[in-house]
This record gives sequence, C-alpha cells and structure tokens, in this order.
Amino acid sequence: MSKRWIVMEFHGKGDPMFGGAADDRVLGKHGLFLTGVHTRDDYGAFPSEAAALRAAELAPNRRPKGLLLALPK
Repeated sequence: MSKRWIVMEFHGKGDPMFGGAADDRVLGKHGLFLTGVHTRDDYGAFPSEAAALRAAELAPNRRPKGLLLALPK
C-alpha cells in the first residue's frame, strides 16, 4: 500500500480547551479546509507531499498566516 498525505492548516495560538484561540483544520477531499466535526473519510488524501501542499495553497478558504503542513496518513 502506498503512502497517502493529508494537509493540516494550523492557525492561532493555544488549545481552546485551556483558553487559547487555535483553530486547526484538515483539507477536505473537495478542496476546502473543513470546519466542525468530520470523519477521516472527509479528508483529502494525496499521492505525494508536494501534491498535498499544492492543493492546500489553492483552497479558497485558506486563512492568512495559517501554517500548512503535509502529514503522512
């Protein structure tokens, strides 16, 4: 089985559980960063790290100053 990649957009600081304002999101399979509750079946999966990051850069709901990171799935 070949490795697949997902993308996280990290935004804000500190865990909301402890008073922070972080709002980290996963890139969905329809090209938008997901908000709310989703399952892993909703995540976009890409054949390479480069393809994952290219897709994330094109997401229309990408936030300014958000940090993109591709992660092996």
